Amino acid sequence: MIQVNKFLNKALWLILALITLSAIVLIRQFSPYIPDYDGLDYFRVAKLMNGWLFSPSDHKIYMQLANEALAVAYWPISNALSVCISALFIQIIDTNLLPSLINSLYLFLFVSYLTKIKSVSYVFIATLLLCSHTFFFRLFTTLTTEFSVGLWIFAFLLTLNSSHERRGIYLAVLTVLGLLLRTLDVVFILMSVSAYNLIHYALWKNRQHIFTSLSYVGFTLILTLPLFFQHYKTTFDYVYQTSFGATAASWKLMSGVSDRYDVIQQYIKFLFLYNPLVLLAAIVMIIFSFYLKTISKRHAALVVGSSLSVCFPLLMASSLNIMVVFWVYIALLFIICELGFLIYNDNVLRINKLYFPRSGVIKNGILVGFLVAFMFFMYSSWDYEVPYLKHQSNISKIAYEISRVIDNEEGTPTIATNYAGIGPLNEVGLSWHRSDILFNGGIDDIYSKNKHPSDYLVLKGSTNFFITAHDTYFFPSFLGINDHIKETHDLFTLKSSEFGFRKVKEISGGGRSFDIWYRPGVQVYLQYSSYGDNWISRNLPIKIGAESLCSGEKVSGKLYFSVNFPNPSITNYKPPFLITLNDKNSNNILSKALVNNYGDADVILDVQNISCGEYVISFDNSFSTNNDARNLSAMFVKLEGAIKFVDIK
Repeated sequence: MIQVNKFLNKALWLILALITLSAIVLIRQFSPYIPDYDGLDYFRVAKLMNGWLFSPSDHKIYMQLANEALAVAYWPISNALSVCISALFIQIIDTNLLPSLINSLYLFLFVSYLTKIKSVSYVFIATLLLCSHTFFFRLFTTLTTEFSVGLWIFAFLLTLNSSHERRGIYLAVLTVLGLLLRTLDVVFILMSVSAYNLIHYALWKNRQHIFTSLSYVGFTLILTLPLFFQHYKTTFDYVYQTSFGATAASWKLMSGVSDRYDVIQQYIKFLFLYNPLVLLAAIVMIIFSFYLKTISKRHAALVVGSSLSVCFPLLMASSLNIMVVFWVYIALLFIICELGFLIYNDNVLRINKLYFPRSGVIKNGILVGFLVAFMFFMYSSWDYEVPYLKHQSNISKIAYEISRVIDNEEGTPTIATNYAGIGPLNEVGLSWHRSDILFNGGIDDIYSKNKHPSDYLVLKGSTNFFITAHDTYFFPSFLGINDHIKETHDLFTLKSSEFGFRKVKEISGGGRSFDIWYRPGVQVYLQYSSYGDNWISRNLPIKIGAESLCSGEKVSGKLYFSVNFPNPSITNYKPPFLITLNDKNSNNILSKALVNNYGDADVILDVQNISCGEYVISFDNSFSTNNDARNLSAMFVKLEGAIKFVDIK
């Protein structure tokens, strides 16, 4: 038996190493590759945290934001632990490989923990089943929460149903870990612990055991309440919205889900897509465990009840997500492992003694069968992922080319698209190639039912990039997502001059084409930019557009900005104040405006037929004080440009 354990132990770690190596080979083959969808948002937060961790001067900015209403956005309700890890290593590890390495860490920790409370045989089988679903590499190579949460659910259920002497301590640690992985895990904790204790009390009436479970988990949640209270509130709002609110209605409209029965049907459908045997195997195990007289019916009921309870939150929601089915898959996998080993130990070993002189024959046969099935499903997963990663690689290359064009514009550009929610091609994905994020300047509602193509042309005045896909490349039309892309592209091509845009680039790849339209943005350069000290002198440099994108075209439009003129009670400093727009190297006045009072003032400068380049906003009056000898004029508050190209060719 010891020799078998040694063999399984070596085989287990070898398989984990091969899985990691396979993921690295896949990613390397199809780089560049950016983590998809919500993973992009997590990486954006990682970039913010990375700046905080490695730039001490930004620390107070980060802490200030953490105390405001946007704190959830900066301490993410999902994937917080993965974001922290990526923030630490993002500068020294390839972005493409980082998600796979983080998930490898989770998988190695998962296996190491399981070997502390279960036999190596159990862990070996559980790991093979865990890694044998069709979309395994889909989860393993992205920074989405489904993979890590799936591992955590299995470990939490295993600990909850175990009789280990340190069971309570392990439950407390796993509770904190679950909250760090995804704050939504508090729902799974409450559901599984409640179901386990109710079933345990109904079958055994053991109040001491129930008190132990509730005390360790309950006290952990109470002690972490000050840190996670805001996230608990956000979790409640999210669960409510996806179950009963506007979000649920949107998902119903999009996916055709009309009631809970439809949700169950969809989960069953996708379970067979993941691994067509897992649901059938779970049902067979449940039937066997309740049929065989040597199996404890109470224990089987406890395993089944506590496992299925973690699926209940998913059935409450009206939204469907193929990846989230992995959580249901994990619950069924736990049933298979727990009941399977219960049947195996109570019956198969007894049959071995009756019919086989060497009891290892059936054992080894079962292990070989699992290995063969594992290799088959891993091959299927690889086969699924090759076209998926190839698609992602093409999209990432397009995103990189688009970002190179946008990078010509200084400051923080504002972009709009005729599509939305498309992973590496949305503003989050494009900003990944930049040192700064991008502002969204158009409609970002992906649901296109009951919409007209012109709805997507409602742009903010400060929008200076509009990216149009030539056709609907991303979703089938029956989903009702972005299915006006072609019409919007054709309409904007006709009306681009009305909006003041000119086409600066067409980018194609993988059978997909995108146009980049541009109108000049405006960047202001403050002399004193420390926080709380935004005073400007008499001459304020600004830049209108990027010469490389304007290509010599003339522009016209209006500069909207706000200034605050203080009242220092100095005789020579008083209204009216003259504000002018001048050439950089001359006193030629291109536009001017008067401000007649102290305090805040909104200013509009009208510019006509000027070239893109550097200019100066000048103030005719300035002052100094005994405490500050600088030549000051006003506090610059904000600036927006609605500059358009004229005489579009």
